[in-house]
Amino acid sequence: MRPFKGARLASALATGSVDGDEIAAYIKKGGEQRALVLNIESQAAIDNLENMLAPELEVDAVLIGPHDLSCNLGIPEQYGHPKFQEAVKTIFSKARAAGVGAIIHHIGELFGPGMQNSDAGQFIKWGCNNVVTGGDLAFFLKGLKDAVAEIRSTSGESSGEAAAPVEETLLGVA
Repeated sequence: MRPFKGARLASALATGSVDGDEIAAYIKKGGEQRALVLNIESQAAIDNLENMLAPELEVDAVLIGPHDLSCNLGIPEQYGHPKFQEAVKTIFSKARAAGVGAIIHHIGELFGPGMQNSDAGQFIKWGCNNVVTGGDLAFFLKGLKDAVAEIRSTSGESSGEAAAPVEETLLGVA
């Protein structure tokens, strides 16, 4: 079955019901088997979070997408910025007060201050109870850097020599 879109979605949200027994049964069964996790990535979502976490909506958790949140707050990729950190604390606080999980995608240290591995511990202190760490790009780049370092080491290339960054090596411009 395809997900709802457009007018059909708007109608289901407005009325609380859907047309068709088969889709209604699918939604009911799916709701019993899956978690409802809300992505919180804007000030508007933060401002409306208590309403979105109303018990009758049966939300299981909130998930912070840090990149999109930082951009929507007007501070792109400034994860150590007080505005970003206050937003994260507020989201965690509201989620925990509502009795739902508080998750952040800790995208990894390649993305700079505020996303260092040590920062994940701070998220937990602020109320986060599930940290999704890394991602395909972060894992790929770390693996690539490790592999290049090993190749350079085994080839006898000194680590003290100026070497092209991994990204330049990848692009063949070194």
